[in-house]
Amino acid sequence: AAHRPTAGRMPAVPARPTAPVEGDNRLSATFSSHPRIDGMFLPARNGALIASSPPPPDRVGSDFGSANWIAGALKAADVYVSPVQPRSVDRRNASEVVGAVRATDGTTLGFIGVTVLTERIGRRLSAVDLADQSRCQIVDQTGNTFFTGNFDANPGPVSKAGKQLVHDIRNDRSGHIERDGNIYSLAPVDSTGWTTVFVQPRAIRSQPVHERLKQTTLPALSLI
Repeated sequence: AAHRPTAGRMPAVPARPTAPVEGDNRLSATFSSHPRIDGMFLPARNGALIASSPPPPDRVGSDFGSANWIAGALKAADVYVSPVQPRSVDRRNASEVVGAVRATDGTTLGFIGVTVLTERIGRRLSAVDLADQSRCQIVDQTGNTFFTGNFDANPGPVSKAGKQLVHDIRNDRSGHIERDGNIYSLAPVDSTGWTTVFVQPRAIRSQPVHERLKQTTLPALSLI
């Protein structure tokens, strides 16, 4: 996508003594030219922040939430898309898209990542023309939902009943499940580990569900 982390363009920055200054300059220039992301960051190989844009207060040298992304980024051949969590600077729900920066011998020098707020994804999806009484939701790889009913960022944890529903949907091989008069249909969001769930009341189900899933999955994918 247009704003995947470009590790190849700054191959040795995390290892240089000038990394904080050079990293700030490069991230600021890149961030300002990508209006669909909400932050960029450059951590060392241990997860400690070297530079970021916009700069968070008093975080340079401290761990930058690496528990949420470092293991996945080390294993990923390309980039790793993290589960949603509150970002440290303002507690707004966001996902990190992180790639490892490696030397020619494969040694990990550090990482480069971008932050995308779930509310930004919600604004994109709210522009999709859904059928009357139909709803769309995105679920991350840990089973957490992104939105409230009107595509605002979900402010709290998923209920026990909600987690059970997500579990049941994911374990149904047909990709569809019916509960309480609603039909829940799902589609994976590329290689992110996320799932788009489209909900229609059974009584009004009309347009083929795969068309609705395509309409709602593509805007989410375009932000990753």
